[in-house]
Amino acid sequence: MSRALVRRLASALVPFVVAACGGDPSEPAPEHASEPAPVAAPAANGAPTPAPVAAVAATRRVRLDGPRAEVPAGSFEVGSVPGTPFRRASREADRVVVSMPAFTIDRRPYPNDPTLAPLLVATRREAESLCAERDGRLCTELEWERACGGPDASVYATGASMNLEECMRDPASCASGFGVMAMGIERAEWTASDVETRLGTRAVIRGARSDQGVDFHRCAARNEQPAAAAPDLPPVAAAAFHCCHGPAPEVAYPTPEAQRQFVDVTMTIDEIRSALRSVPELAGWADAFEPYDALDGDRALARGNATRGALQGWELTNGPFRWSPSQGDDALVVSGTSGEDTLIAVLYPRPDQGYWHAGSFVFEHEQTPIAISRTPPSREELLWTACQGCGGESGAIRLGEDGVIRVAAR
Repeated sequence: MSRALVRRLASALVPFVVAACGGDPSEPAPEHASEPAPVAAPAANGAPTPAPVAAVAATRRVRLDGPRAEVPAGSFEVGSVPGTPFRRASREADRVVVSMPAFTIDRRPYPNDPTLAPLLVATRREAESLCAERDGRLCTELEWERACGGPDASVYATGASMNLEECMRDPASCASGFGVMAMGIERAEWTASDVETRLGTRAVIRGARSDQGVDFHRCAARNEQPAAAAPDLPPVAAAAFHCCHGPAPEVAYPTPEAQRQFVDVTMTIDEIRSALRSVPELAGWADAFEPYDALDGDRALARGNATRGALQGWELTNGPFRWSPSQGDDALVVSGTSGEDTLIAVLYPRPDQGYWHAGSFVFEHEQTPIAISRTPPSREELLWTACQGCGGESGAIRLGEDGVIRVAAR
């Protein structure tokens, strides 16, 4: 790009790197676990590393004595922030607030014995039967997520980050904020909940194996598999499980809404500026932002002596629009000028109000028209250009295989 790009914000999210924590599960006296402070990590795929911030020395004292943990009634945010690496938007809610009654959960996976390894069973029915033998029941997936996230609905049982190797060596150091241990850290776990898929009704699985990446160990990570083996299906992976006690909650997991691929939206300048202002990464461009429309798109094409016919079947957008790059995803796409700069911004709407940053691209000290085009066959990708056919003046807005939206030049 001849004069344009000086700054790219590929995503508001950066990978989590873990810090170690201490504890000893073999102590007969009451145990305590301390929450590690998050550690900054370099962003992936060449994105700039955020400026370091002072870590807050947070200590969390968690009681680990007794065979069970009490989880109080209360509201918590279910799911994950859109754009979280390897998030399944068609499965995970967008941090939706859910109210849960109190319940009791075994401190450890079945058999809930600190001297024994978790039992792995190949069917959910066996897990349900074993819990019932101890006057319990298999935990629902919302109970599992609540117990894992703790009072603050943390990303991991350990808080904002997790060190899997440390958790394997010292399970007590990685107890959740409610004092529940081994929440899917070494093995995936059965839950009593179901989910409808294109393959039919399947059992919801929480947690992950120790050889899977840390992102799969998020408290909100949601997977599924058949509740039992079937002759015409692959073998079912054996899983561990926690038992819960007390009446099962009559609370269903909030189903992510299906979205149309593209929906043009009508927004006033004040509404667009308010949206940008709600995103810390883009707030500096909000007050002077002037959105582009289809005429500005035509100007971008004309800079390369091109018309809409040069888009080869792609559709030129008319202004702000909603984009669903995958089932369950929903993002607002806007472009325009702010002072001396030009901005392309992709925002995820929050369930309450305001937006999260998904991706953005800034031309500093250059006002240039932008054309954004879309086509249904390429659901996960949009194209943009500041000069059709000009070298280095075009790019794409793409949802990566890791679930992160990036805006980049070609």
